[in-house]
Amino acid sequence: RVAVGPNGKVFVSDFRIGSVFIYETETTQGVLSLSLTGELKNLDKVLGLAVDSAGNIYVGNDGLDNVEKYDSKGNKLLSIAGPKMPTDLAFDRARNLYVCDSKQKTVEVFTTAGAHLRTIGLPTPTYGGLGFCTAAVVGYRSDPVNVGSQIAELYVASQSNYQVHVFDLQGNFKRALGSQITGSFWGSTVYWKGQFQLIQDLEFDSQHRLHVLDCALNNVQILDPVTGTFLDSYGPETYDAAGAFLKVPLGFALTSLNQAVIANTHRNRLEPIDTLP
Repeated sequence: RVAVGPNGKVFVSDFRIGSVFIYETETTQGVLSLSLTGELKNLDKVLGLAVDSAGNIYVGNDGLDNVEKYDSKGNKLLSIAGPKMPTDLAFDRARNLYVCDSKQKTVEVFTTAGAHLRTIGLPTPTYGGLGFCTAAVVGYRSDPVNVGSQIAELYVASQSNYQVHVFDLQGNFKRALGSQITGSFWGSTVYWKGQFQLIQDLEFDSQHRLHVLDCALNNVQILDPVTGTFLDSYGPETYDAAGAFLKVPLGFALTSLNQAVIANTHRNRLEPIDTLP
């Protein structure tokens, strides 16, 4: 996973090594560069990752079935028990922590002190459930009815449903975006726009557009967060494009300058993208 802190630093979790790597960023003449400056070590099968507005680092440990909180110097402050497979972490503006739990197929919501607030995504008579969920992000958009107000919503990647499921922050299901891809990976008839194979991560840009990372298509699609309408994309469009820029990307984050940093996992490197569509 990739996260950007309030000071512009980039944080990257590495499941195999058991560390979070910390990078300073610099943009010179529009080109984003990364310099490794720190490492949070000895973590147990680290998955989800988030940094709060105070610079505290939250790490989802799959091996320990918990979320751990560290200060910016790497001192452990708190352990939050409960999540069984904390694949992704996100915050809302009230600093509530949303933990995407792939094993329990829910999003668990906590305060930064570790108190459990609610569970989101359980099946109901009118909602079939999240299935295998892989990412969560909170988005804000202008309220079309109440001028000057904003609507806050939770967007969750339901990988097994090939969709992004949208909830209000109390956990009420609102709508689903996207569908399963049609056509063949190998031919020229892949109608992938607004459709997905393996949704892996979600982010919002400064224009309130939803970016959806697909680790099978090796690309990021940009959607209207209300209608799900396809707006644009970046990365190759097919599964096995020769010399593909992205190959099995498993996480990404957007900077305050609308630049992207993508964990290009198959190539064992980070890909900074300076200019997005």
